[in-house]
Amino acid sequence: MKNNASGATGRARATLVFGEGEHAKAVIVTVVARATGRIRSSELHFSGPVTFETRIAKHISDVILPIVNMIAASLGLGGRRIDLCVVNPGAASVFDIGVQIDGFSADVPVFLALLSACIQLPLPVEMVSTGHIASGSGDISAVGGLQTKLSVASGDESIKCFLCPALGEDHSLRDLCPGAAAEAYGAISNARRKLRVVTVSNIADLAHAVFTDEAILSAALKGGFLSAPSAPVSAPGPVEEVVRFLAEGNEKRFWDVLERHLLRGNSAEAKDLLYSYTQAYIREKVYPAGFGRRLAQLVGSLPPATRRLRLQFPLLDTSVCVKVGQFAVGGQVEDIRLLLDATAGKVGSEAAPLSRTGQTCGDGEGADAEATLDILMSEIDEVSLAETVGLPIDTARATYVLDSATVDSHDEFLDTISAFYLRVCRHVHPGACPADIEAARDEAVALIEGAFAGRGGLEAALAEARTPVHGGMRYVLDVMADRLKAERQIKHVNRVFKEALDPLDSLSRTSLMAAFLRRIGPALPEEIRAAPPERFAKHYEVIVKTYVESLNRVKEVLRTL
Repeated sequence: MKNNASGATGRARATLVFGEGEHAKAVIVTVVARATGRIRSSELHFSGPVTFETRIAKHISDVILPIVNMIAASLGLGGRRIDLCVVNPGAASVFDIGVQIDGFSADVPVFLALLSACIQLPLPVEMVSTGHIASGSGDISAVGGLQTKLSVASGDESIKCFLCPALGEDHSLRDLCPGAAAEAYGAISNARRKLRVVTVSNIADLAHAVFTDEAILSAALKGGFLSAPSAPVSAPGPVEEVVRFLAEGNEKRFWDVLERHLLRGNSAEAKDLLYSYTQAYIREKVYPAGFGRRLAQLVGSLPPATRRLRLQFPLLDTSVCVKVGQFAVGGQVEDIRLLLDATAGKVGSEAAPLSRTGQTCGDGEGADAEATLDILMSEIDEVSLAETVGLPIDTARATYVLDSATVDSHDEFLDTISAFYLRVCRHVHPGACPADIEAARDEAVALIEGAFAGRGGLEAALAEARTPVHGGMRYVLDVMADRLKAERQIKHVNRVFKEALDPLDSLSRTSLMAAFLRRIGPALPEEIRAAPPERFAKHYEVIVKTYVESLNRVKEVLRTL
């Protein structure tokens, strides 16, 4: 998926310090790297009114540029002809001198600008950075004048983030006397009242701190490394970590970023992203697997008001769908219909539901009962359940924003709970998520009936949504989420035990149940501990369900104390 773009520009803001001691002054500048053409390895040329002292220019060419070349090559991208300059902010006229950079504090912004230009990776404009790239491995060391730089950054309303070396690292502190280090720590503490100050130890830390999912995705789509595996890196360590960070998980990044745009009603951004995504696959002459089905799920899971009022359909021109669809083969042809429906905003019954895909786990064959039980208990303990089951549902609920806490009709109520249920399904288990909004409605109604059992069922939930007492529709969705967490937690636990127990013979089932009873023995009465495990082996589903419910009750009690 290589895109031979003719050129790109990277811009990274930096601080320059003039003078020393009490007379030191700092100004904010922009390091600009302009990349053109494609060559085997990047070539660097310096230009502009702000110059680099000879040894600094050599350091950039011999240390920083090779790191950038390694990253680009590992992503399957060639080198560029790069023109590097620093935009003069008027410092020369203010100080009536020629401006020359004679220290290493601009290494980090130079690296960011070069990498941005070479792989077309956007950088945040509200960030300023400083730091010395001390080795070809990508280590970042401390620099002088930190207090002055922080002061000027704090006074600039356009700057929200200041990035600098981590002073706590030995290689950062070795060039600072204790007094200077203490002053630097104090300056950072004071600056955090106005700025987000981020400290990094190497370029891997830097990449995680600076490169957003949107920026990486943009570079992957333009550069053609959306799904291509990265090549081995000759310099392991931080350089290799940067490559992995940029190269891996970009399909997931695409769906996450697209979802954020659609939820916010950003039609233009969503359309641009979908267009770039399809163009990347068209260049490769491949149809993206499950594209239509996943998009149908996503569109169907949006809040109804967002679909109706905030989004402009179609999200993708029919001609583009047809063009990428020509590369579909076999069973993928049916997916094109789903793609056309989803881009047009159709989420009705004509969108076929997804097939279910089960998760696998070890069957425990050949393992003794205690070892198997260790695995099982690690899967069903409170922390694991919270991460595996609770967190995705909580995240889906927290990011599902309603325009109003009330609904005006029964149909609007059903539409809202259906869309919410479909959204939660996508976050929890996409493979078992119905693309059909009508199927989702049936499951959502059943969930409401269970969640409001003993409170009046569906009618009580509708009454709350129309005439709020506890929070209206928001309360209804909270109760749905809590009920779904409880149901999914029980299903998860039962599935784990079933997959471990069902394949085993009766003796192994009994041994495993005996180990389970021993594990929770201190909480059991004597007559239960004395009972033979054969008595309980075939009732493990009820036993485990009760066990999990008891954990939930204990947790709720502790929260109230």
